[in-house]
Amino acid sequence: MLGLIKDGCHSPLELWGALHVFTGPGMPAFKRQVPIGSYRLDVYFEEYKVAFELDGEAFHFGRVDRERDMRPDAALNALGIMVVRCSYARLVSERRRCGGRC
Repeated sequence: MLGLIKDGCHSPLELWGALHVFTGPGMPAFKRQVPIGSYRLDVYFEEYKVAFELDGEAFHFGRVDRERDMRPDAALNALGIMVVRCSYARLVSERRRCGGRC
C-alpha cells in the first residue's frame, strides 16, 4: 500500500484502481500522477496517449463537476491525449470498460 502511495495514488479510488483495474498479466506499465502542463493525470498510458481520470464520488456529483472537468479534457485533447473518465460506480462495477482486467 505504501508503495502505491509513493507511486502517486492520492485517493482511495486511485488505490482501488491500482490494485484491481490497472494491473495484472498483460497490462501495460501505466504511469501515475503524470504532470502534463498544469494538469496531473491520474493514470497515463504514454505509448498510446491515453489518460484515465478516476473521478471519486466524493468530488464529482453532477453537471457542475463535469463542466469543471471539460476544460482540462479539451486542453489534453488538443495535445493529442485522449481522456477516459471513470466514476467510482463505473470503475467498481464496469472494470473492463475502464480499461481494466476482470
